[in-house]
Amino acid sequence: MKNKKKIILIVSLSLVLIAGLIIICFVKLKNRTFIINIRIPAGSEEGIYYLDGGINCYGSKLKLKPDKNYPNLQYKLYDAKSFFTTDRMVIGDIEEIEPVEKNGNLVFDVTKNKDYKIGVYTSNDTNEDIVIYSTVYNVSMWID
Repeated sequence: MKNKKKIILIVSLSLVLIAGLIIICFVKLKNRTFIINIRIPAGSEEGIYYLDGGINCYGSKLKLKPDKNYPNLQYKLYDAKSFFTTDRMVIGDIEEIEPVEKNGNLVFDVTKNKDYKIGVYTSNDTNEDIVIYSTVYNVSMWID
């Protein structure tokens, strides 16, 4: 009788542990964080320059931490399906999603499981390329 109780206890604890590990793995997959970089070519004119690739949001909010070296950049978010460019710069009449600033981060209201492109509105009048590094949270990414 004592051995049966020990076996039941060990099996129960094992099942609880396995269930906990599955939940942790599932949550970690949904909370993916990426550092993205957007290259602004040397001598480029004012416009929207975007990430090579895009993101898919897991929830209804996209959180972006701006590059601390370029704190005053305007970040833009576009629906990836209606997105078109010329020479790495967005052109045309495209619906933009404006962010709200919260605690130094930018928060975009997005549609869950939809594909987006991230861009910055700027120019580069120097002789060297500028690379903007930002962090995005709770997304998956793809490269074009």
